[in-house]
Amino acid sequence: MNKPKWSGYLSPLFAAIFPILSLANENLVFIRPISILRSTLLSISITAIFYILFYLLLRNWNKAAILSSILIILLATYGNVYGLFREQMGEDIRHVYLLIAYVLVYGGIAAFVIFGLKNAKDINNAILVGGVAMAIYLSISIGYYEYQVYQSDVSTADTESPFTTNLTEEEISGLPDIYLILLDGHTRSDILQDVYGYDNSEFIDELKEMGFWVPDCAQSNYPSTNFSITSLFQMEYLHHVYEDYDNLVFPPLNNTAVFNVLEDHNYSIVTFHNFVFQHFNIKDDIRYRKENKNFGSINEFEKMVVDNSILRLLVEMDGVFPAAWSRPFEDDFYLTHYRDTQYALETLPELPKLEGNNFVYAHLLVTHDPFVFMPDGSFNTSYKITPENYTYTVEYIDSTLPSIAEKIIENSDTPPIILIMGDHGAPLKGTPIGERIGILLAVYLQGKEPAGFYEGITPVNVFRLMFNNLLDTQYELIDDKSYEIWQTSELGRVSKQIFQTCTP
Repeated sequence: MNKPKWSGYLSPLFAAIFPILSLANENLVFIRPISILRSTLLSISITAIFYILFYLLLRNWNKAAILSSILIILLATYGNVYGLFREQMGEDIRHVYLLIAYVLVYGGIAAFVIFGLKNAKDINNAILVGGVAMAIYLSISIGYYEYQVYQSDVSTADTESPFTTNLTEEEISGLPDIYLILLDGHTRSDILQDVYGYDNSEFIDELKEMGFWVPDCAQSNYPSTNFSITSLFQMEYLHHVYEDYDNLVFPPLNNTAVFNVLEDHNYSIVTFHNFVFQHFNIKDDIRYRKENKNFGSINEFEKMVVDNSILRLLVEMDGVFPAAWSRPFEDDFYLTHYRDTQYALETLPELPKLEGNNFVYAHLLVTHDPFVFMPDGSFNTSYKITPENYTYTVEYIDSTLPSIAEKIIENSDTPPIILIMGDHGAPLKGTPIGERIGILLAVYLQGKEPAGFYEGITPVNVFRLMFNNLLDTQYELIDDKSYEIWQTSELGRVSKQIFQTCTP
């Protein structure tokens, strides 16, 4: 008989979930487990269809299980193989050649399984055992990471604020709203001019005319968003805050030093949803979102699945497949990013109407890839990560933000505080580290001269000075340093400090 034991029927199930869990495990910093649900269900469904079709063709459950298991693995890793060839060859391989190779490889395997395999039951059981083992390993790895996230949250939940406020309740109620408009990847003016040939002096001049202080030589402390933002909100270098670098998981941002100060002064946290929002797990009070659909556009993890699987054919082989097939995987992701950003920009001037003290954190991905904005604000259909497309996005946001900041100021009963800044420089692959750490910074302190702010300031000192100006705190400034550190395990390697020069 060719019927396997009940467990033998499950081998395709574990083959279906393995690529999803593996991809999730490689990107734990960027995703939350809930985001893999739809991808997992889709992979299982497709595998089940293949399983049934192969059985109807062969009338052999074991061989059907083997063929469907191998096929789903091949389909799920097509994009990885394509990327590997591109990396090794230095240029893109034509999909048609890779598809022919895939068909030949799978055809050979299928011919052997159908006509030559005598011990299909044993092979099916081996696939099952291997699948179960890998699923357990990956599930434990993902679960352990989530436990670390939970522990980091718990360990910092009761952290005391760095000082006790001396303000009365009446004084606290009269504090201004604070706007942090983070332009992910917006580099500094001199780098824009020297490297990209783009002059944004008109944008800088407009901000200065409104009362913004704009230094010529601001730079980031770290070259990546996660490190840069965490150090900004901790007001400290990360190797001074954390010790166990090998097992380090940053706590939610709301448990950092800045958010503790804000909580002590009755600030509500207002944020905007975007495709990297889940990276940082901000426990906000108000979150604005353009599209609130559980089964609407694909999320960032699902975009990774598309890029790493056979589905990338749908978005890269123009004219081969009907447009309706590719739209859910292509347009939904990019258009949702485009619409989310537009919605945030349209909503920001309305937020002064909110009651109470509000800290508005608008993490805008305009100058972060994918570059979906043309200079006039229209949708850029190329999505390509090129210097030209990067400058298009800079030109758009630089022409848009001054009027938004002006409306925020005009609509505020109490003059607000507005910080406009980048977290790191241009996010183009291969960008030299010196260019990567140069950032835009503009500070509006209720129209007053921001006392203590200086050229060459880095994010670790931004909130120290802002709180000293606003709350009459006595934060001491720390030395401004930048580190070429990309992994938590490297945090203790202070020898990676960058001595960056600035020539405005």
